[in-house]
Amino acid sequence: MSYFEQGVPQDSSFFQVGIAAHACMQAVVQAQRDTTLSPEEVEEETRKAVYSLVHDGRWFEGRPEPPMTSETAWAGAEIIRSYLRKESLPVGCKAEVGLAVDRQWQPVAYSDRRAWLKCVIDIVGGSRQSGEEWLMGDGEFTSSLLLADGKTSMLAQEQERFSLQRKIQGLVGWANLGGSYQSMTLRVLNLRLCRPYDLEITPGDPEDAAMLARWRLDIEGEIRMREAQKRPDGSRPATPGAGCYGCPFLGRCEPAQEALKRGKLTDTHEAAQRLAVIEAERSRLSGVLRKASAMAPINVSGGFVGYRETIELKPKPAIAGVVWTDWIGRRACSTVDEAIAMARALIQASKLTASNLKALASVRWLDRKDEDKRTAWVRSLCMEEGGSEFGVWRTTEDGEETINDGPETTEI
Repeated sequence: MSYFEQGVPQDSSFFQVGIAAHACMQAVVQAQRDTTLSPEEVEEETRKAVYSLVHDGRWFEGRPEPPMTSETAWAGAEIIRSYLRKESLPVGCKAEVGLAVDRQWQPVAYSDRRAWLKCVIDIVGGSRQSGEEWLMGDGEFTSSLLLADGKTSMLAQEQERFSLQRKIQGLVGWANLGGSYQSMTLRVLNLRLCRPYDLEITPGDPEDAAMLARWRLDIEGEIRMREAQKRPDGSRPATPGAGCYGCPFLGRCEPAQEALKRGKLTDTHEAAQRLAVIEAERSRLSGVLRKASAMAPINVSGGFVGYRETIELKPKPAIAGVVWTDWIGRRACSTVDEAIAMARALIQASKLTASNLKALASVRWLDRKDEDKRTAWVRSLCMEEGGSEFGVWRTTEDGEETINDGPETTEI
């Protein structure tokens, strides 16, 4: 937080795919003024967004960012294309709306000096209202205000509706735009799972009003804590550890880099802290070096860093008939029951995994609307089994997540 406030350059490579996905989503939302775009129109808008990201880069908080690689931009575009094959984005809305309030929770311009709490909301609109009127405060309004936020993280599911970010967006959004509405919908769009998660709130309802009041106290308390952390020079104490994973300032954070250099470890807590930072640094360097060594390995003392050729066995296509014939051998099944018994024995010998069952379910129920049936079938055939796994784990609002073998990029 301190590095961001001080304008320290950050490594945004962790977020590039997510940034590209949001840019494509923004392009589609802005183009859907009166009706949902056709697949061909979606293609056209995402291509325009990719071209802009690769050719021009983008501006963030008034600062220019360099052009994006084509590979990354297309990866983000494909996330939105995949989402729109199964779901839709609301029509007649605004995208990337910046809103703010002052210390009394009164609306102010996003760039106003009095702005105390800000947020940028991916999609803002009304349930049936389209055009400019809803944002300008003119015209007739529907009763529900929509505040939607897109997420490319797999973990952003139902619990994300109650995250700190969602509370801020709900309160700031309602303070600025809620005057003409009776209720609001806080929507989380999981762009990878292709699922929207809604939270309906009616501020006039006593129970919901009490919840919003608690949210305000939570946010005010959070801000007071962050302000109290500041030292005379404006910085806050660093806490190297699991939070380093995905931090865009890891390479510039002196406390984190110092944790990497320590030699003799004085206690197990210090050892655990160092391992957490090492895992974060390993992930950061791996992402850079995977691209740098794509054409040729990078030689280092005693070896190299990069890719080496591997050979693994992979089943040939269309082998089902061969497997069945070889399984029964020369034995001909004289009855249906005998054939069924042989088939069951083959399935038993195959030792199906949960992944195999999911693959079978996707063939058994092809319609995307049958996802619940696929999930229920797989769960009915599986059982939960306790175990343990060693690693570095980051505590989140959703529980725990590993940072040992994280993805090459972490999206917003």
